[in-house]
This record gives sequence, C-alpha cells and structure tokens, in this order.
Amino acid sequence: MGIVTHSPRSYAQRVLDQVGLEPDLLVAYHDLRGSLKPSPFGYQQCSMGQAPNCGIAIGDERNDLLAADAFGCLGVFTGWSRNPLLAVIDCERAGWRFATQPADVLQFHEDDD
Repeated sequence: MGIVTHSPRSYAQRVLDQVGLEPDLLVAYHDLRGSLKPSPFGYQQCSMGQAPNCGIAIGDERNDLLAADAFGCLGVFTGWSRNPLLAVIDCERAGWRFATQPADVLQFHEDDD
C-alpha cells in the first residue's frame, strides 16, 4: 500500500500514526516536485515500477481520479468521506468506482484481477 498526498510529510505521517496505517511508501507534497494531481507523477513514484493495472487509486477528489486515469489504474472515489464531492452517477459516467465504505475497495480490486 502506498499513499500519495498533497499534504506535507510531517502532517501525513501524524495522521497515519493516529489511524494506525503503515504504508509501504508515502509520497508527500515535497516529493511531488510541483507535479500535483491530476498529474500521474505521484502515482508513478508510488508504484515503484509496477504496472498501473496492478493497483487502484482511492481518492476523495476528482483530481485524484483524473490522476488515476492518466496513470492507467482504476480510480475509486471515497463516498464515505465527510462531504463527498462526487455522486455515484458522476463516477459511473467517468468509469470510476464509488465506494460507500472502505471495505468496498477490496471488492473492486478483486473484480479487476
């Protein structure tokens, strides 16, 4: 599991520690060198050379999913976020998946294997 965020590393690491997540790789704001989403640069860095279709990108903003498209992996929108900016129909039209809860993500990855 890798995480790509526009947040500074120190902040992102505190959040990850708080929720108990230990990603294999964290690509934070300064690692992006100005190539913010919807650029696929962060996902390219995070994939460590793996093929794009081997993973999925989970995001809470349209630009996260546009970056997934540009990278070539499945985009999944976090419908459980506090103020979801996309609806199921928006995701369907764009070819993305809409997850109503975190557990849904596992199903989407299995569907695409």
